[in-house]
Amino acid sequence: MTANELFLHFTSKKEGHIIKDIKWLFQAKIDKEFLKWHSIELSKTQQDDLTKCVQLLQLGKPLAYILGTAEFFNCLIKVNENVLIPRPETETLCEYVIKENPRQYEVLDLCTGSGCIAIALSKNSQNFKLTASDIDINALSVARENAKINNVNIEFVQSDLLENIDKTFDIIVSNPPYLNKLEMESAPKSVTDFEPKLALFGGESGLDFYVKIAETAPKNLAENGLIYLEVGGKQAEDVAQILSNNFKNIEIKKDLFGIERFVKARRK
Repeated sequence: MTANELFLHFTSKKEGHIIKDIKWLFQAKIDKEFLKWHSIELSKTQQDDLTKCVQLLQLGKPLAYILGTAEFFNCLIKVNENVLIPRPETETLCEYVIKENPRQYEVLDLCTGSGCIAIALSKNSQNFKLTASDIDINALSVARENAKINNVNIEFVQSDLLENIDKTFDIIVSNPPYLNKLEMESAPKSVTDFEPKLALFGGESGLDFYVKIAETAPKNLAENGLIYLEVGGKQAEDVAQILSNNFKNIEIKKDLFGIERFVKARRK
């Protein structure tokens, strides 16, 4: 059976994103251009592997977890059940931080997960010296591996937010857990069944981590230091208010889809 015949077998009665995901899956596994699939004969092992992967896709498992990697801001990021899959909107967060801070800075990536933010900042800017922290030792193991894959030098610290952080930084950046209880209950199965709840759930209101960060971050920020936070689609105003006690010059920034997705503030 050729690659094209097997692809058509899986997609002939499908529609929407599943066809796109199956195509990306075949592309990654076969590593040949789509137009050449008609002439590529698949071995039994290859057919079985592709069949198993397509079945996982049909069960809702995200493609990135099946392939074990995701692309993020010119970086290849390993992902597994211990870390979230990097989202495109988080690339915009990295763009903001890089463009707005052209000098030398000490930067902390809080709740680093896969390490994608810290790695992207380090790889795409020579101005930043990165520290990255997470409470989950398994996530940190993935992040350390990703740093090696992308050939960047990052200091990793296991910490419950800023509890074990004793350095001072010019910039703190974070994409913390922010789904509330209702959002966790209504999220797609591809999220709730496969991605780590520890990295998703932000408490009853979804704002628990922002409250803790707003209270504790000032002690680890240099005078006039900056904080950049990714937030849920309807949380920006609430997070801005939470920051207002200890921060000034608060700005709400939009992602590529026009959603208020980031909050930037300066330490008072």
